[in-house]
Amino acid sequence: MAELQYIHTTMNGRKSAELIMRVFSLQGQQKEVLVFKPKLDTRDGDAVKSRALDTEIPATLVGGEEKGKMFELAKKHRPLYIFVDEAQFLTTEQVLELVSIVDELKIDVYSYGLLVDFRGVLFEGSKALIENADTISDMPNVCIYCTNKAIRNMRLLNSRPVFHGEVVQVGFEESYRSICRECYNSFQATSQM
Repeated sequence: MAELQYIHTTMNGRKSAELIMRVFSLQGQQKEVLVFKPKLDTRDGDAVKSRALDTEIPATLVGGEEKGKMFELAKKHRPLYIFVDEAQFLTTEQVLELVSIVDELKIDVYSYGLLVDFRGVLFEGSKALIENADTISDMPNVCIYCTNKAIRNMRLLNSRPVFHGEVVQVGFEESYRSICRECYNSFQATSQM
């Protein structure tokens, strides 16, 4: 039985590195894979890159307006596995398209992404994946300020935490910190004084 898996962590949590390593491993076994990523992620063009690994893999960009593109490519190429990077940026319709790929085409789909934005609110894609994935996995990360588990992404502007603003700010990893709930709440309380 094919599965839709959602693997999530915080910023700098090695999501893309894990995806790249799995793709390389499968390709080394001569297994056919497809890799997608949302067009909203403009950092690396049509590639998945990781700062942890000095390599990249090609990805097909999918825009929210391109309904059915992933399904049609999956149907045409019939890969054994599909990987999606930055899955939090998918639309609900795109997640349901992944469900159709799994259920109708019997192809395993591994989607990697963040769970919540810098305000602690689920992304649209994350919410849809939680509602529809067969398996949800957490890749643990450690808070940059203590040893607790990081579950939030705190945004910094001029080295100061911010808790309001545009949700999507792509390509600015240096302006985010993986942080635990306790430290996040402490910074938020301090900023309101």
